[in-house]
Amino acid sequence: MKAIWKGSINFALVSIRVKLYTATQRKEISFKLLHKTDNTPIEYKRHCPQDNKDLSWQEIVRGYEYGKRKFVIMTGDEFKALPQFASKAINIEGFVGAGEIPPIYFGKVYYLEPDTGSERPYGLLREAIMETGKTAIARVALKEREHLAALGVQGDVLLLHTLLY
Repeated sequence: MKAIWKGSINFALVSIRVKLYTATQRKEISFKLLHKTDNTPIEYKRHCPQDNKDLSWQEIVRGYEYGKRKFVIMTGDEFKALPQFASKAINIEGFVGAGEIPPIYFGKVYYLEPDTGSERPYGLLREAIMETGKTAIARVALKEREHLAALGVQGDVLLLHTLLY
């Protein structure tokens, strides 16, 4: 299995290089919609029902709906001005008791493996988390989005759970 992310776990003055692997995956069958007579895949169009016309990408903007049909429009320059979460670090911000996070908040789960040369500090962190019964709360950027995450232990492996807000 190939690592999907490489970075480090950071806390205080400690940095542990790690590799991240997806721990679970969905096994679902996905169907495409086809034209019955010639099996051609169906295209989806960008269509404005108000003007009853198809639109090009140049005619489309992104907006956040904050009320019924009330939008805040974002431009490309405004998106570029947003903070970039390209850090390759899992920044531990604190610790909570292992059972303090209700399961309803757990999102996707990942395995963390020590990178070459980081086996000893990785093992020390894993043992400290197990012996204290704590879960680390961290911030991590995955797929260009910042996530709040819980770092825990299962067997000999550190697990990273993204948390839902």
